[in-house]
Amino acid sequence: MHVPQQNSQQQYDDNFGLGNSRGPPSQGNESYPDQQAPTDRMLKHWRQLLRSCFLLSTNLIANPPSHPNPPPPTLPPDSFTEYILANAHELSIIGIGVLNQDSIATFLADRISSSLPINTFGDGTVKDSIGAHGWHIRPTLDLTHDRHSIESAAQTDGHQETISSLRTENAAALAALSFLRSVCVFYKIRASTSTILYHLDNKEALRRLNSTDSTSFFDTANPITTDYDVWAALREATSSTPGKHIGIHVKGHHDDDTPLESLSPEAKMNIRMDTLAGECRQLHTRPLETKAHSGNQISLLLLGGHIVTTQIQQQPRSTFTGPLLQTYVQKKVNWDDHIFSMMDWQAHGNYLASLPFPKQVNVIKMLHNWQYTKSRAMLFQDSNSSTCPMGCGNEESVLHHLSCPKIPGSDLRSINRWMSHNNTAPPVQLAIISSLKAWIASDPNPLFLGNDQDPLERITSLAHSEQSILGWNQATKGRLSKKWTATQSKWYDHMRHNHHSKTKFPKNYTGPI
Repeated sequence: MHVPQQNSQQQYDDNFGLGNSRGPPSQGNESYPDQQAPTDRMLKHWRQLLRSCFLLSTNLIANPPSHPNPPPPTLPPDSFTEYILANAHELSIIGIGVLNQDSIATFLADRISSSLPINTFGDGTVKDSIGAHGWHIRPTLDLTHDRHSIESAAQTDGHQETISSLRTENAAALAALSFLRSVCVFYKIRASTSTILYHLDNKEALRRLNSTDSTSFFDTANPITTDYDVWAALREATSSTPGKHIGIHVKGHHDDDTPLESLSPEAKMNIRMDTLAGECRQLHTRPLETKAHSGNQISLLLLGGHIVTTQIQQQPRSTFTGPLLQTYVQKKVNWDDHIFSMMDWQAHGNYLASLPFPKQVNVIKMLHNWQYTKSRAMLFQDSNSSTCPMGCGNEESVLHHLSCPKIPGSDLRSINRWMSHNNTAPPVQLAIISSLKAWIASDPNPLFLGNDQDPLERITSLAHSEQSILGWNQATKGRLSKKWTATQSKWYDHMRHNHHSKTKFPKNYTGPI
């Protein structure tokens, strides 16, 4: 694996945790007799990454940029705006709200030079795999005016399947910090005792911000931690920006139970940043692919053409086995790629993950028709007959228990009760139960003739059509169309806004119906 070049051996030692206190001297090292051995923790991290790279063997390495600031132009920039425009990587994190704000940049530079405190605020949001972050910098907590304050927002990079609010919250702190670093670089501020306070509502983001000390970072930060790349970029930015950097927690969404006018200045600013980030996210229609951030002292892992920043131990395995499992399922149930994409795999996975391991094994057997039924026993020559042991005279196939006349038909009744208990939309409940009854009785699948003028019944009709393509036998296994989730979410929204009761309805409906 490629290791970025360092300015000196000492810098290499510092960056990789090989300082004098890191471990005993190496023995028999002719090239570097004074170099200290890496810690066991660091060697473990490198072994994990190397093993992941070896398993997939190709197109794995993305080197981070050597430094966020671009090479100096032929002519020095005349203004701060020119300087920040020349640094596309930095601007993409900070956002365009800082352009043509040279007077505020000058004011903040004077404040940092004078070692006066600065307050920063930030928040992030993720919805439909699109993330965004907003940040704000002001000299004091006086909210009666916005003189000498500046704010901006930008889309947060991250893989659409794994991006989380933690990444956007960290990106908000990184954006504010990157702006202050750019101010210090442009105005040639090399030292300051100014206290820079970062007000965030995410405790893990705060912990990471407060754990960027250069003497201990590489002992506490695990390279396979979720969004380590942004954490490392935070560490690089704090070490290169003059001042003392301190993260402070502020309770998020405080306005849910407290009038806005009664909130503290910090809480009001947090709500403002949440709104700013949300407005920025709504301006974008697709996720922003993960970028290599500066400050990473390790090469980054590429899988499927995107940089892996979360679940680094799990994703190589999923990338290696996922396509094979998908091919197996498609062949077994006769689905093409289009039909395969109709199913709500997220809900399916969430349900399996919620089960204790013994039950999970049994459910997986049922999903793939691996139960030890009489017909399967005959396949392996463990039985001379495949007839139902209950004496109904029919073959005991995989889902025979649903239609066996000798077994009380309790399955559909229990499903119906469960759906009623969870406030399932009435047209959804009707469509599913009637179709399952018809499938069990080997009758033609009934059509769902909903009211085209009713949005809920219209999307229920689409869900019913998609499930008919997937197969109602697959519905008994929890393999459901994504449209059911969308239908139920719409029903929950209706109940939440029209029935003011103590019943709490979830924001999303991702469990099996």
